Amino acid sequence: MSAALLRKVVGRWEPFEPGPALVSAARTFELLSLAGTYSEQQEALEKHLEKQGVDVYVAKFAVMNARDGSAGVHSWCVWSEGVPSLLPQTDVVIMRRSDENEKAVILPWDTVQRLCGAYMRPTGDEPPRFDVDAFPTAEWSQLASAGERV
Repeated sequence: MSAALLRKVVGRWEPFEPGPALVSAARTFELLSLAGTYSEQQEALEKHLEKQGVDVYVAKFAVMNARDGSAGVHSWCVWSEGVPSLLPQTDVVIMRRSDENEKAVILPWDTVQRLCGAYMRPTGDEPPRFDVDAFPTAEWSQLASAGERV
């Protein structure tokens, strides 16, 4: 089932665009619904990969309050150096180096895809996931400059 907001007009279903007062609530609903779908997918993938003997981390699709102080929410996942992973497509990615002294960096998905797209192979799953078995260490300074250190 989809969390897409629809309305029936002249016997046909079409997308419903909420007014400004409901945009944030609609986005929250959409992300929470998507989180449930990704959670089910994560569980199924973990079982499948375990049966296949494949050691890959199936990253969690998580939701957090917007960091800009607005009433909105954002989806996020973690991409860690040295951990082959299946990343869900999220609003932001928290990238973590294996060096304990190095701070993690939060970046918008589009920035990660633009700078690290060569590392991210679509799996063909729905909702989308990306297979990453290497970490973009060569691009780290660019990523650190483009993101927020945490």
